[in-house]
Amino acid sequence: MLKPSTNASSLSAESHSCAFCSNPSNYSCPKCNSLYCSLACYKGDKHLFCSEKFYKSNVAEEQAFRSSNRMNPELQADRKKVLDIVDRYSEEQDGWKYQVPQGVDTDKIRQELEEPWSREEEQELNELLEKVPEDELWKLLSKEDQEKFLQFAKVSGA
Repeated sequence: MLKPSTNASSLSAESHSCAFCSNPSNYSCPKCNSLYCSLACYKGDKHLFCSEKFYKSNVAEEQAFRSSNRMNPELQADRKKVLDIVDRYSEEQDGWKYQVPQGVDTDKIRQELEEPWSREEEQELNELLEKVPEDELWKLLSKEDQEKFLQFAKVSGA
């Protein structure tokens, strides 16, 4: 996560420059403490050794978390309860109600969502993720998910 350099006021102009492009720096990397001026420098080729590890470890942690949650029967039951509540809520609302398109088998979709991933599916996802640049994965996240990710990274000390 981009964070302002903590000792910026005590640094001279020379030591306060970006380690990657020599522009004035306002941030420091939480992993290697290198000073940088922008997200572009943080994610750039010269800093890839650090930022890439950060992104990969967070993606791996998220995959492990999601996999363990898919197999947890307690969470499966909770997920079903939430779906039932949403269904009941939408039935009670006079104004807005989501209408499932005709021909869509919602029971089948729910069953598929509740099934754990096979090893092959997880391996395929891992292989696909290895090929996708981190900045592309980042762009796929909604603003809300990006904020959650940054908050998770901040809390976990990544």
